[in-house]
Amino acid sequence: MSRTSPTNHPTSNELHEFLSGRLPSRRAEELETHINFCPPCSNSLEKHSELHEGESLLDWDDKAQFRTDSFVDHQNVLDDELGSIPISCDSPQIGTGMEFNGYCLNSLIGEGGNGIVYRATQRQPVRRTVAIKFAKPSATGFSCPHRFLLERQMLAGLKHPSIPHVYDAGLTENGLAYFVMEYIEGQQLTEVLRGHQLPLSDCFELMKLLCDVVQYAHRNGVIHRDLKPSNILIERDHETGEIDIRRPWVIDFGIAKNLDRDAPTMTGANEMLGTLEYMSPEQLGVKPRCDTRSDVYALGLIFYELLAFRLPFSRILRFPTPSGPSQSMKY
Repeated sequence: MSRTSPTNHPTSNELHEFLSGRLPSRRAEELETHINFCPPCSNSLEKHSELHEGESLLDWDDKAQFRTDSFVDHQNVLDDELGSIPISCDSPQIGTGMEFNGYCLNSLIGEGGNGIVYRATQRQPVRRTVAIKFAKPSATGFSCPHRFLLERQMLAGLKHPSIPHVYDAGLTENGLAYFVMEYIEGQQLTEVLRGHQLPLSDCFELMKLLCDVVQYAHRNGVIHRDLKPSNILIERDHETGEIDIRRPWVIDFGIAKNLDRDAPTMTGANEMLGTLEYMSPEQLGVKPRCDTRSDVYALGLIFYELLAFRLPFSRILRFPTPSGPSQSMKY
């Protein structure tokens, strides 16, 4: 059977699922190969993309195609768990030296919109260094606790060597939700770029690895929505202590979109999520929208920054058209 056999032509629904990252990986690979050798299907994909430009491909999934009983069951579980998470400003205080459930907090790693991350020591049943993320209480509603639970669930379901593994999860004695992750001894890509310029070959190698990670997440129904250099860690070589460009990690899935489990009310109608400099035009609109292409857009900005040592735009001012990376490269 030839690659352009009519029996292999994708349906309209398949094109939609392909664009939204929902198509099963095997069929997605077949379709990708087929489109490369079939001009009519390539044109159909382009027209389908243009037809839905400016609207959310995810809304279509949420409203009709994937609202199954499993979604409802999962949402009920989240609602039950949510009752255990404090959402007022009077939540229990956490800090260095705090001990609970066999863990001891060593130092603060970082703080985001829906969580606080600490470097910690696990003392039992094994002794090792871990990262622990605590739910950050929200004084404005249930979105942040829900996002925390969804992040924990999504990370637990992603098994990729460049995404931190989840070891454990639970509640402190004071009822504060947390989950325990693999601790990465590395450096943010932001700091790497400040320290020195990467060789051109390393830039290409790094982007290939990052694209593989993001593609894996998309094919497993997860859109990151906040890809940027500070959410990419470059691991250090255990022997030399030097950063190893072949060991990137994608972190902070705190505002990620889960195509299977994300509740329709998780993101407000006009809620803008992400980091302005790395957000796609659709995310910056009056009615922000996001699908897998937003992650691809952010990857393109990161690649540009690796090559040119700057972003193509000045913050969110996106006109006139920026110069190509080859005109801005520092090599």
